[in-house]
Amino acid sequence: MGNLKPLLPLGGVPAVVRCAHAFIEIGAEPLVVTGFGGEQVTAVLDDAGIGHVTNPEPERGMYSS
Repeated sequence: MGNLKPLLPLGGVPAVVRCAHAFIEIGAEPLVVTGFGGEQVTAVLDDAGIGHVTNPEPERGMYSS
C-alpha cells in the first residue's frame, strides 16, 4: 500500500485526526505519540492543532513510549 496508516482517509479526514477529534468531542485533550513516519504525521497534527510527542526509539516497539 505504501501509505502510513494514521494518514489514511477516514470520511475524508486523516484517521489520526478523526480519532483525536473524537476525544476532543468528549472533553479530553489528546496527545498523539508518533514514531515511524513521525515527520509526516506531525505535520498533519500541527495543521489540525493536535498535540503530539515523538517516541525517540520507535524501533523498540509501541510499548517503549
